[in-house]
Amino acid sequence: MKIPFAKLVSDLGFSKEKALASLKRRAVRFLVLLVVLFSAVAIINAQMRKSVLAQLSAAVPAASFVAETESRAKYIVSEYNGYVAVYDANKSMSVPEFTTEIKLSGLLRYDRELLKNGLTVSTMEEILMILEDLDE
Repeated sequence: MKIPFAKLVSDLGFSKEKALASLKRRAVRFLVLLVVLFSAVAIINAQMRKSVLAQLSAAVPAASFVAETESRAKYIVSEYNGYVAVYDANKSMSVPEFTTEIKLSGLLRYDRELLKNGLTVSTMEEILMILEDLDE
């Protein structure tokens, strides 16, 4: 059963104009709430990315950055116990240099296959770019 808006409003004791004004105020409040919510999510996302990059930078000693530029050390981005990990290509692949919090199960099939084979990179900057792409 459909009840016309004007009848519903008059049955409740409101004028049509007053009811429309009230609806508009509620709609504006709702839109403001959505904007605040999306802004908060964007800020939290940015903070999390900064935190992850800081952790990754701290995980690799500063000496490795110097060695990297001098000897062109290679790294391999691969998998370890269901997570994305980074190995030193000049060392054994049994234990990674560091493991991220990025789960393989949350990645696209294509990305999982690439990591299964290992991605060879030359610089820490390349590692950070790959990890940022995988974490999106």
